[in-house]
Amino acid sequence: CHYKDEEIKKNKSLNPVERYRIRRKHPPPRTVSTGEKTVYNILESSIERLFRVFAINKYPDQQQKQMLVKETCLSMDQINNWFKNKRQRLKRNLPITKLK
Repeated sequence: CHYKDEEIKKNKSLNPVERYRIRRKHPPPRTVSTGEKTVYNILESSIERLFRVFAINKYPDQQQKQMLVKETCLSMDQINNWFKNKRQRLKRNLPITKLK
């Protein structure tokens, strides 16, 4: 696109040095991402189950997590991330008290 603009502006084809200068002036994007975030929707029933387990135990063991994988049809990574994120959000929202 930038090549065409310069060719029209100069009314001639570009030589390799001019093309190089245009590439340096207008580098390609670092990523080919569309910029849209990926949305992961977890079923409401799965979230309810995760909340029930979290209310009892904020740090479930591997056996409990395996049970959740089977019950919720989520991956182990999703289960681990959900608990980690939930603990972080809970910690962030707790009021800060100063010890004296």
